[in-house]
Amino acid sequence: MPFFDHCWREAWEAHQVCTISGIEQGMSLALWNNDIKTWENLIKKQNDIANIEFQRGSKTQRIGPIRAENIYDRLDV
Repeated sequence: MPFFDHCWREAWEAHQVCTISGIEQGMSLALWNNDIKTWENLIKKQNDIANIEFQRGSKTQRIGPIRAENIYDRLDV
């Protein structure tokens, strides 16, 4: 699988937020747009991500405190 052989390994080694279980594509894009691209950026902005809005289908949602807590619980740091 070329994706996992190349792209995933690079993203994982760079600690990109898209590698965290539970982060959807829309969330990942919203985090990147808020300059939160890595696990380390995410940890530094821990108190801020619950209010970040992301696109999910045709609707906009906030990450919210419960989802934010679940994301931090899944961090592999």
